[in-house]
Amino acid sequence: GVSEGGLYAQAVQPTIAIVDVALTGSTITLDGIAFVSGTSVAAEGEHLLRVLAQDALGRTSEVQRRFTIDTTPPTTRIDAPADGAVIAAASTSVVGLTSEGLAIVTLVVGNYTDTAAADAAGVFRFDNVQLATGANNISASATDLAGNTGPADDVDVIRQGTTLKDVQGVIELTATSWPNGDALSVPVRLTNTGVDA
Repeated sequence: GVSEGGLYAQAVQPTIAIVDVALTGSTITLDGIAFVSGTSVAAEGEHLLRVLAQDALGRTSEVQRRFTIDTTPPTTRIDAPADGAVIAAASTSVVGLTSEGLAIVTLVVGNYTDTAAADAAGVFRFDNVQLATGANNISASATDLAGNTGPADDVDVIRQGTTLKDVQGVIELTATSWPNGDALSVPVRLTNTGVDA
């Protein structure tokens, strides 16, 4: 059967039962066309099922059900960061677009997984996504309100870690004598003579 306002990711078979001891006639239509109870409905889009019954006293009763079939998975696109980007920071924001608004987006980066809802326009955003030093694969996929999950889009980025370098320099004393009895404090100056300051 189908419910009012139902959203389905597969074909449905509406079943109609009309009970009246004095039933004299009934009309069943789907989208304005005669319909037989139990027939499979697979066409995507919004549908209107209408049932009209009449008894021997001329009384009529009508029931309508509106429902939607959506079997198309949503697409996902990561807009930032760009594929091949080199990132100096330990984290980044991931921004993208799905083909259907309000879809649930799943983000995967290594062992990290998070979910967020896209807005009505399909835009999604994840902030403070942690990156490992070196290569990182960022993947995002969307599941629409009907439950269809689309293929993932992914980008590869590099987090450029900090490289420790040797310091080359000269340590010089800035004083050469101290009064007797004073606490010994040795001021020094470090002058860098390297090229990677």
